[in-house]
Amino acid sequence: MKKLFTLALLFICVHSFAQISILNTDMPRVNDTMRYSTTTVGITAAQAALTGANTIWDFTNLIPTGQDVEKYYTPSATPYFLQFGLLSGATYGIKDDALNNLAGLGSLSGINIENVYGFYKNSSKASVMLGRGISVSGIPLAINLNPRDTVYKFPLNFGDVDTSYFSGSAIIPNLGGISQQGRRVNKVDGWGTVKTPFGQFACIRVKTDITETDSIQLQTFKIPIPNNRTIFTWWAKGINYPVLEVTQTLGIAGTVAIKYRDTYRAETFASAARFNANRTAARTIDTINLISTSTGTPKSYLWTITPNNVAFVAGTNATTRNPRVLFTQAGVYTVKLKVVYDGGEDDTTRTNYITISEAPTVDFTASKLTPFVGEEVAFTLSASGAPTSYRWSFTPNTVTYQGGTSATSKDPKVTFNNKAIYAVSVTVNYQSGPVTVNKKDFVSSMTESINKATDLNKAMKVYPNPAKSTLYIQSELSLQEAKIDLIDVLGKNANVVLDWQGNNKASIDVSHLAKGIYFLRIQNSGQTNYTKRVVVE
Repeated sequence: MKKLFTLALLFICVHSFAQISILNTDMPRVNDTMRYSTTTVGITAAQAALTGANTIWDFTNLIPTGQDVEKYYTPSATPYFLQFGLLSGATYGIKDDALNNLAGLGSLSGINIENVYGFYKNSSKASVMLGRGISVSGIPLAINLNPRDTVYKFPLNFGDVDTSYFSGSAIIPNLGGISQQGRRVNKVDGWGTVKTPFGQFACIRVKTDITETDSIQLQTFKIPIPNNRTIFTWWAKGINYPVLEVTQTLGIAGTVAIKYRDTYRAETFASAARFNANRTAARTIDTINLISTSTGTPKSYLWTITPNNVAFVAGTNATTRNPRVLFTQAGVYTVKLKVVYDGGEDDTTRTNYITISEAPTVDFTASKLTPFVGEEVAFTLSASGAPTSYRWSFTPNTVTYQGGTSATSKDPKVTFNNKAIYAVSVTVNYQSGPVTVNKKDFVSSMTESINKATDLNKAMKVYPNPAKSTLYIQSELSLQEAKIDLIDVLGKNANVVLDWQGNNKASIDVSHLAKGIYFLRIQNSGQTNYTKRVVVE
């Protein structure tokens, strides 16, 4: 009888630790919702590496610091249905943090990388990643992998080893692109029992080594970032989600991230909302990037800035994960971020977090806006604060500095060498940064006279120029038989009304016209006898 009992006990023990085989039916399915907890402590890289046959992994001491829900969406329920819809053959899409290493760099470069999804095709033979959907500054794009990333080959049995390669890219319109390429090596290196706060399960263990390079390209400048990692995954029958997953990021700044299948735990949402700013002291002309570092995968974000003297720029708003903000008034600002998860929500506030100062005021004037070619024009700069240097620029760059002045003078004097309409800009540098003022079509140089041979040129007076409300035309000759038009820079007639004050004097009301450059044209018998450039202020 004692022998029978011993044999029965041995039979139970052997079968409780028997090897299992994982099939595609043990994987997540479309429309599944799986809750998991996360932490960064409780398992070291050395502990995660321990494996072999009939191993017991006891991680019941894990304390969750965050929690989220993984959803497996039909492609039509994601923002990337056009990119990964019916024709792609994708089984499901899930939210993906694989491009987090590029998100911060992209934000600093003016590119907001958000809303990343991975798309997978599952079959009885394999689980294959087809690519990723990404939103770049609000534009939905697709990184289609070719070759594709074979995540698992089925069945998964102890001792299996397989290797796959993947590569893909997406073009960012007018900016550059994003690309990924790498290699995945899977090895089923252990089996036994795994214990977590969620329960105890017979399992197999898969070690995955991923060698990957993610790149962001800005115009012709490409920035590659290594994204190498080792993932240890414990799979059990019928759970349809990893019982436990430990990701070890390799390199100098290597980290260990842990997530495991779990039940709802309200305490894990404390301190989940976190953020930083790329700078906490700036001016009213500077843009600040707010960057969420919240744990888990929030489903929504809400930023509140007090006082509300702000403008969200670059296509972002108060619900963007990493918004760009321009503060419109000097002051000290408090910033709050609220994040919402499928299972709960959290918020964090940084009081008096950002200090904004007024930007210096800069402007300039010119002694003459319509000089003759070769005529000297003096520029006068007005700049508040304490500038450290100046830099003037003229477009086209056909000017000559006079009187010992140069492009770095505070008040330069220049002559314009060609007949042209010039844009003028000045950059004034301060200890806090530069301030630039641009004035397009600011100066129009002209030859000494137009159509010198005509009698009208000798007798005409047009004033004031620039004009704000009324432009006067006066001639020693009669203008009653002449056709008088005011033409804009596009050649379009401004349709003005002349108010005659005798045969040789008229006025034009220009108060309703847009500010800019116009040309007064006077014709006799269909021939242009007189043309005058006029500036309306």
